[in-house]
Amino acid sequence: MKKRIKIFAAFDKDVEEDVVRFGDFLCGLNAQCTGVEISVFKSEKELCESLEQSKEQIDAELNTCEYFLLILGGKNDEFALDKLNRAIERYADTHGNPDVHIFVNAANKDADKVISYFASEQYEHYVEQFKHHDTLKAKFLIWLSAKQKDFAYEVDKDIHGAPVIKMGGVPISGLLDFDALLNNEDYQDAKKKLLRMRAKRENRREELLEKEGEDRNDLWDDISALAKKIEKLQDEIAAMEKGTLALYQNYAKMTLANGYSKRLKRALECIELGELDSAKRVLDPDGSVSNLKALVNENEILAARIETNKKIAEQEINILFAEIDRLKLDTGNKNRFEEIEKRYASIEYFQEKLDLEMTVLFDYAMFLSEQNKHNAAIEKCIKALDIYRKLPETNSDVYLSDVSSALNILAYMQYKTNRYTEAETNYAEALEIRRKLAEANPDVYLVDVANTMNYLAGLQNRTNRYTEAEANNTKALEIIRKLAETNPDTYLAYLANTMNNLAFLQYQTNRYTEAEANITEALEIIRKLAEANSDAYLSDIADIINNLANLQYKTNRYMEAEANFTEVLGIMCVYLIIKMI
Repeated sequence: MKKRIKIFAAFDKDVEEDVVRFGDFLCGLNAQCTGVEISVFKSEKELCESLEQSKEQIDAELNTCEYFLLILGGKNDEFALDKLNRAIERYADTHGNPDVHIFVNAANKDADKVISYFASEQYEHYVEQFKHHDTLKAKFLIWLSAKQKDFAYEVDKDIHGAPVIKMGGVPISGLLDFDALLNNEDYQDAKKKLLRMRAKRENRREELLEKEGEDRNDLWDDISALAKKIEKLQDEIAAMEKGTLALYQNYAKMTLANGYSKRLKRALECIELGELDSAKRVLDPDGSVSNLKALVNENEILAARIETNKKIAEQEINILFAEIDRLKLDTGNKNRFEEIEKRYASIEYFQEKLDLEMTVLFDYAMFLSEQNKHNAAIEKCIKALDIYRKLPETNSDVYLSDVSSALNILAYMQYKTNRYTEAETNYAEALEIRRKLAEANPDVYLVDVANTMNYLAGLQNRTNRYTEAEANNTKALEIIRKLAETNPDTYLAYLANTMNNLAFLQYQTNRYTEAEANITEALEIIRKLAEANSDAYLSDIADIINNLANLQYKTNRYMEAEANFTEVLGIMCVYLIIKMI
């Protein structure tokens, strides 16, 4: 099954031939690559018309996307900026922060307008331009491989020694016309020097045919010296080519991982102008990229060691987990979130590289979600779920429990990004598994059934399906009541929160008497729990009292409502003070 990655490419019939060939390349890639779904349009006009549909049609289209890319290859059509903007805004409404990337043909008369419009600070995506076919292909392949982990390409040389990008051993794109290299004076001077040296060597070879004796020996020495210089210069040129590509790769990965900052935009400008040293300094002002490279090297070295002794890896991973815990408390460190993410990535690398148990993915996903990197978080959840599904069922209860937990967390992430259909499908599967487990072992798994029912009810409530939501809330409440009877210390707080959720639903459907009864009981439970540990339940008390005050206000009991709102304010002030200490 193809992953939902949409690539919209628009070209004109009179655009330069090599860009039209890129459209053909995309069509071919669509057939070859099982992980990509590509839509190619004949013109920007047709592309914009596809986006200028009813809200329902656009939402249906965008709901199939994890992210999408626009390639505007034409040079004559007017860009419908307002239409593209509206489509992106609708994507944002549906999916949260939009993950959009736009490549625009620099030959288009409106290219500067488009670049300045979409590169403004109000957008978290950006626009790149291209002048040459090789640039478009190279940038596209780097972008796609960075976004889709199972899409790979290789950098190699053709029979003439020219750099090429290959897929599956087949040449796809050259680098000779990569904009950054064409604009780099040092690279171009080196290429010209190489041509002169090769020509000089050929002249020496021709002279060699006519010489004899010592003159012949001298020419052999000259040719040998030239060959060494040519080889050295070729290595230098290859290093520049590789370095330029790596520079753009680093830029692409950093933007995709961390968002599009002014610093990264400045780095892109330097790359486009061929100012590669400046780009390196912009991308790596404090040595962070170098440190990442060093970390990769350390990973490779460690991997070699760990093949013989995986306990070393587990020790390294434990150290990284400890560093993450330390960094979470280091609130004075402005870079702590970036450092935490690097350590999570290192743990994932070690566990995956060495075929260890993948224990990091859910924690990593929750961290990414807290940083509003919801799509990346969902990728980690999907990866974890795939791993669990492939595990052997040596212990069916543990196996099914792990699968249901993965489904539940994935559904929660999808719910947070308004992907309700996918979330509900996964909640439903998790609930089915947990019900089967609870039939055989209710003491262990009934609470999981109630947990999933509560989450599912929240989703149904959000989508205005109140009858279904109430049925799940009510069933969850029955389960938690029974559990609280035998184990009140564990489940009473959960019981109160479940009653509060049900009361809120009843309040939304104007059933105020039932809602107030549940809120009152929930508040009584929480207040008793708070007698032993008030700090732990301040937030819950405030939430329940706030719901009660809203209900009283709705039923014109203003004095009671005001008294409760005042209490909520007092509680929250205490709560914030405790958090600050």
